[in-house]
Amino acid sequence: MNNKKLMQIFVILIVLVISINFVTALGVTPARKLFDYGEGLESGELRIINSQNKDLKLAVYATGDYADAISFEKDVIYISASESAKTVGYTLTMPENLAPGRQSIDLIILELPTELKEGNTVITDNGVIIMQDKKENEMLSATTAVIAKVFIDVPYPGKYINADLHVSSANTDETITFAVSLFGKGEENIDDVGGVIIIKGPTNEEIARVQTTSRSLGSGEDGKIVANWKAGVNPGVYYAEAVINFDGEQIVKRTTFMVGSNNLKIKDILIDKFKLGQIAKVDVIAESVWNEEIKDVYAELDILDERGISLRNVKTSAINIPSLGTGILSGYWDTEGMVIGNYDISVKLFYENKISEKLFQAIINADNIQISDTAAIAGQVIKESGEGSSTISLLIMAVIILIVINISWLLYFKKFKKKKE
Repeated sequence: MNNKKLMQIFVILIVLVISINFVTALGVTPARKLFDYGEGLESGELRIINSQNKDLKLAVYATGDYADAISFEKDVIYISASESAKTVGYTLTMPENLAPGRQSIDLIILELPTELKEGNTVITDNGVIIMQDKKENEMLSATTAVIAKVFIDVPYPGKYINADLHVSSANTDETITFAVSLFGKGEENIDDVGGVIIIKGPTNEEIARVQTTSRSLGSGEDGKIVANWKAGVNPGVYYAEAVINFDGEQIVKRTTFMVGSNNLKIKDILIDKFKLGQIAKVDVIAESVWNEEIKDVYAELDILDERGISLRNVKTSAINIPSLGTGILSGYWDTEGMVIGNYDISVKLFYENKISEKLFQAIINADNIQISDTAAIAGQVIKESGEGSSTISLLIMAVIILIVINISWLLYFKKFKKKKE
């Protein structure tokens, strides 16, 4: 390799390093904010993180079809090197005649060149900030930004549901949990929603049907229906089809899942000394069912709000988990900007080109967090190939047996009374 090529590679590396530093100098929280559609004004705020503790000049503006609905307290923000963060408020004026569904607006926080002096013109042009130096009449541009999103949920007429299907990982003869997250998007309440999980094999043959739990769901409310199934099948790829029925309506959700190829199981997640607004240490407990050490295992936790929006993504450090042993994968969750309420935590383990997954429910309070496994809410099997009975059938049999016993006792006492007379 000649000197010219070496110099080119060296220059490219320097540019990449500089670019990485420039990109990571900014952060913003919350990354997503959801508003329910209504009349009047809504307020929000962004906390801009100065992660490299340097002097920053920032432009803030909105883009998208409804960008005019957002107005900021300030269009240009100055953060000194001594400030780790700064908050800027904004107001949302609800647009009229929005289409049903989830509408979005992008909020852009863009770092301006240091050459720009206070009082210079700032213009937005197709998402790019252009600055004009008044003294030198020189045009400067900046294109590095972080983006936050504002969502507006507009209800559908009548009864309407959105749903997400989550499938936990398991090996052969272990229990798999199917959790269906429900989001009431209609203007009317739903009296009863439940469903059936249809499990199919690789050639689309039906293997089993599992009944989910059922519940009511109010307009704008979220909820969950769950079913458990013992995977008495060979290792491989399978298909899950969730048929969800609600007040005479039906939707279907489908996904694939693996049986028998996951060498790690997610046992639990632990969060000690939780305090809302602070950084919480999160431990994912992973258990190996493999007879060799599994290297470079790490976990990712996706914090989902009651509408299924991802608010935070937490990545743990990587560890090696010993043969048939247990490992603790630790990460740190910045809870600033989050509020008291109910959340879902989707946990995934990554290792050897495999993924193990499990869904947890969390209730966040000011000074504690309660975490539970979605498998705790169980459905029952209503049909499996090769089996003619079900839990419902067993219940019917039990009722019949009780009726027979009661009639037998009644006849016995009548006979005994007759003899005595």
